[in-house]
Amino acid sequence: MPKKTFMNLSHSKRSHIEKKALEVFLNHPYNKVTISLIVSSVGIPRGSFYQYFEDLEDLYQYLFEQTIKEYEEYIYDTLKRKPDLDVFTFFKESFQSDYRFLKTTDYYELMRKFFKERHMIGINIDHFQKRKSRFHEYSLQYLSKRHIGKFDHEKQLKLMRLLAHLKFQLIHKIISDKATYEEAFEDFTFYVELLKRGAKEF
Repeated sequence: MPKKTFMNLSHSKRSHIEKKALEVFLNHPYNKVTISLIVSSVGIPRGSFYQYFEDLEDLYQYLFEQTIKEYEEYIYDTLKRKPDLDVFTFFKESFQSDYRFLKTTDYYELMRKFFKERHMIGINIDHFQKRKSRFHEYSLQYLSKRHIGKFDHEKQLKLMRLLAHLKFQLIHKIISDKATYEEAFEDFTFYVELLKRGAKEF
């Protein structure tokens, strides 16, 4: 992770470095990115790079973590602004806002690149999966358990993971022009209602 020197920079300078470095990673295959390319894009001396980060992998991991953190904070803010939503209502209501977030931020493209190029990168997939599990665990605390009260905690988490996966896959279809927003949302609503009915009858 970044060295103390980087964290001590002003917010505007850190943001500039993060933005420009992320652009490089998004626009080039990971194995084609060099420190020279980074410092040229960011506009800092090569020596400054090593004052801020250990190496390219260190920088990439930091950007990856920051992007995930941005998405998590967005979800947490949504949950806190709408208390007592049940799991199914939350996922249906969040479909449009999640689509907007993924369409207008770098999160979607970075996730695509990560899974495509992860064999080249030192980010352990297990670490990513554990972080997702913690994210679902934390999110579940803010949601009403009505409709899923018969499930034990582990089954509630499995349901969260399934709904999140279905939502991401259908949003991916919209962004990839394989479905319209209306078609994808209709499919998602069908799956949500089906799972809701099944949970009630469990």
